[in-house]
Amino acid sequence: MTGGLAATIDVTVGAFRLDVALDVPPGETVAVVGPNGAGKTTLLRALAGLLPIGAGRIALAEAVLDDPTTGQFVTVEERPIGVVFQDYLLFPHLGALDNVAFGLRSRGATTAAANEQARRWLTRVGLGDLTKAKPRQLSGGQAQRVALARALATEPTLLLLDEPLAALDATTRVDTRRDLRRHLRAHDGVRLVITHDALDAAALADRIVVIEAGRVVQQGTLAEITARPRSRYVADLVGVNLLAGRAVDGRVDVGGLELAIAETVGGDVLLAIPPRAITLSRHRPDSTARNVWAGVVDGVDRSEQRARVRVRARVTVVAEVTEASARELDLADGAEVWVAVKATEIGVSPA
Repeated sequence: MTGGLAATIDVTVGAFRLDVALDVPPGETVAVVGPNGAGKTTLLRALAGLLPIGAGRIALAEAVLDDPTTGQFVTVEERPIGVVFQDYLLFPHLGALDNVAFGLRSRGATTAAANEQARRWLTRVGLGDLTKAKPRQLSGGQAQRVALARALATEPTLLLLDEPLAALDATTRVDTRRDLRRHLRAHDGVRLVITHDALDAAALADRIVVIEAGRVVQQGTLAEITARPRSRYVADLVGVNLLAGRAVDGRVDVGGLELAIAETVGGDVLLAIPPRAITLSRHRPDSTARNVWAGVVDGVDRSEQRARVRVRARVTVVAEVTEASARELDLADGAEVWVAVKATEIGVSPA
């Protein structure tokens, strides 16, 4: 593939083996998701050059970075890769400008040229007035933007982001996710986001790659994966109900139904409702939930202890209840039910 990432990675760390293949063209954002211990961090370390592979081949823009059969190995410093780590890893004794300029200087830029480029990037991410601020003086969202500016300033062919929003609180996360998506789309290289969060993956990525126990188990667009989940983890991941709507004053119009949310946002948004956050009943519930609507059961997928219930309505959702509850409520195709979900259980992201 011209200009993109073509990687076949086989590496063993202790008793764990990662064996995956990735092909990502430039201009595409791919989210790599998986449970803890799946191998996401090992993958990032191998791509970045922090962990030599045992077998396979890593090529970026048709340049080979790692190939054990030929002995080719490009060091971390020489790889055209920018990395934003989960904890950002900003230098605590340096201001924002010097943090961003560090990567440029380490690649041979003069101090003047590095500082000029760093200043441009800080302005671009909205921190032009905080050039001297040290990491301890920055909010979580500001620190994330400094780390992103540092990674992008070197104009990397591959941008790697490791759980870029995990360290942020819920309120900061919404705004930062929107800004991050904008910057990712503006970068014309390969973009790879490591995350465990379905909403982050849906909001940021064009394609999702799911790995479990060191193997790729499924990949595709969110719609493709949602239609045919191939493992219980994937089903739980994409089982999150994703709804598009328009927010005004704490309420979101979704297909003519207004849903209350706990966050104050406006404009087009994406809502994420976990199936287990949805309560089903056969009669209109008398509960504290602010979102209640009627629907009809349109499919029940039963397992030993849980049942996933698709409810067709003005807003169609999938709920997950215990098998005992499914029997007690007599949930079967055509059954009329009421859906209830609390505003605090709905995740919100700008669309």
